[in-house]
Amino acid sequence: MFSNIFALHPQYREEFGAFGSSVSLSGNRLVVGARKAANRKGAAHAFLRTDTGWLEEAELLAVDGHAGDDFGFSIALSGNTTLVGAPLTNDGLRFPGAAHVFTHRDGGWIHEAKLVGRDGMSLDLFGYSVAIDGDTAVVGAFQARHEGNETGAVYVFGRTGNSWQEQARLVPADARHHDRVGISVAISGRTILIGADGSDDQGDSSGAAYVFTKHEDGWHQETKLTAGDGAESTFFGHPVALEGDTAFVGTYLADGKTPGSGAVYVYARDERGWTEQSKLVAGDGVTGDAFGASLAVSGDKLVVGAPQADDRGTWSGAGYVFVREDATWTEFGKFVADDGAPRDETGAAVGISGNTIVASAPKRDGAGHDMGSAYVFEMGHALTDGASCRNDSECISNACAEGICQSTGEAECGSMGTSGPSSQNHGEMGFEEGSTVRSPCTQADVTFVETSVDHVSGGCALGRVTGNDAGFAGLGLLLMAVTLRARAGHYSAKSPRH
Repeated sequence: MFSNIFALHPQYREEFGAFGSSVSLSGNRLVVGARKAANRKGAAHAFLRTDTGWLEEAELLAVDGHAGDDFGFSIALSGNTTLVGAPLTNDGLRFPGAAHVFTHRDGGWIHEAKLVGRDGMSLDLFGYSVAIDGDTAVVGAFQARHEGNETGAVYVFGRTGNSWQEQARLVPADARHHDRVGISVAISGRTILIGADGSDDQGDSSGAAYVFTKHEDGWHQETKLTAGDGAESTFFGHPVALEGDTAFVGTYLADGKTPGSGAVYVYARDERGWTEQSKLVAGDGVTGDAFGASLAVSGDKLVVGAPQADDRGTWSGAGYVFVREDATWTEFGKFVADDGAPRDETGAAVGISGNTIVASAPKRDGAGHDMGSAYVFEMGHALTDGASCRNDSECISNACAEGICQSTGEAECGSMGTSGPSSQNHGEMGFEEGSTVRSPCTQADVTFVETSVDHVSGGCALGRVTGNDAGFAGLGLLLMAVTLRARAGHYSAKSPRH
C-alpha cells in the first residue's frame, strides 16, 4: 500500500534540533523545519527529489536570526517559493514574530523578504501559522489584538513584480478575547481558511473556523464553520486544510472511534454555501492518539497525522490517508515508520503532493536526543493525470512531462515544477536581499545509507542561505506552554500512556 520509504535528515544533525518541526511538499521539492537547530536560532532544510532519491539542497536561515526565534516552527511551500514562520522573533518588541520568504531561482535558494505585521505588537506570535499559494502569503498571529481584545488575526501579503506588500488584516466580525484566530491557516486560490480553536460557541474552547474570499475590493468574510457535534475543550480549528471548494478542520481531542481519539470534519462549498459533508475518524483510533493534529491535502487525497498513536511504542506516532471518490471520503491506509520508537511523534507534521507523502518525527533520537527525522512514503497506485511524477512508468498514461502526469504524449520527467515569479526583497521592510552560498548537489555527491527503512538522505554538500547575518547569539527564551503550544507534544495535557 505504501512503498519507497525514505527517512530524511539534514547533513548536519543537531541534538534537540527538532528537525521535522514542520514540513511542506510541492512537486519534487520538500522543505523541513528544525526550529531549535543552528545554535537554537532555527533552520529550514530544502530537499530536491531526483531519480535516485532525495538530496538536501540548502539550509535556509533567518535574516537577523537570534537564538530562540523558533524559525522553522511553521512552513509552507508553493512551487519554488517557501514561507517560514518564526513566531518568537524579537524586533524591538517582545515576541511580535516574523515570517521569511525564500525563492529558488538562478540555480539556488535566495532570501526574498522578511514579513511582519504593519501593526505588530509584543506577544502577537506572528508566524505561528503560515500558508502560501502562488503570489499570496498568509500569516497567522493568534495572540494579536483587535479593538483592545486578544482575538488573534491573520495577515495577507501579495507579491507584485519584485516586492511583497501587506494587503489585508483579517479578523472575523464576531471574534472575541482569546478566540485564537490564526492558530492555523490555509489558502487555495481566492479562498482563505482560518482556525480559531479558542472560540466558545459550543462550549469553552469548542473552536471554529472562518472562510474569507477575495473580491475586487479585497478580502471578505464568507462564513463561519463549526462542528455539527461540537463540544467544549475539543479545539476545533487546529489545524485546517483547504483544496478548492473543500475545507478540512481537525480537532484532535474530539470523539472519534473512541472518546477523545480525534476527528477531521469535511465541508463542501456549492452555490448554496458551505455545508458539513462528513466526519472522518481513524478506523483503529483509540483515546489519546491525537488523530487530526496535522493535515495536508492534494487533490482527492487527504493525509491526517496521529502523532500520539502507539503502533511502535508510546507516542511513536502514525498517519492516515483518505481518498475521495465522488463526494465520499474513505480511509485508504495507515502508515507508520518501520524504525519508529516511543515518543518519536511521527505525524506531528504532514505533507502530500500527488502520491508522495511526508510525515515528520521531530522527537526522534539519533546520536543525541530530539534530532528528528522526516519520512517520505509513496502511495501504491498508478498516478492519474495531473499528479506529480518522476518518470513515465509512474503514470497511468505512461507520460510524465515537467514533473506532471500527462494525458497523452511522451516526455522526459526531471524539471522541478513551475517556477514562481522572480522578485527581490520588499523595499519598505528595510532588509537587503540575501546572498546564496551554494555547493551544487551533483549526482557524485550522493551518499545513501541502508537502514531499517530504505535509505537515509543527506549526503549532498549543501549551501547555507541567509540574508543579513546578524552574528548575534541572543538570549535563550523561556515561554510557558500555555502561551505557545509547540508542535511536538501540545496535543493534550495528559501524560504518555504506558
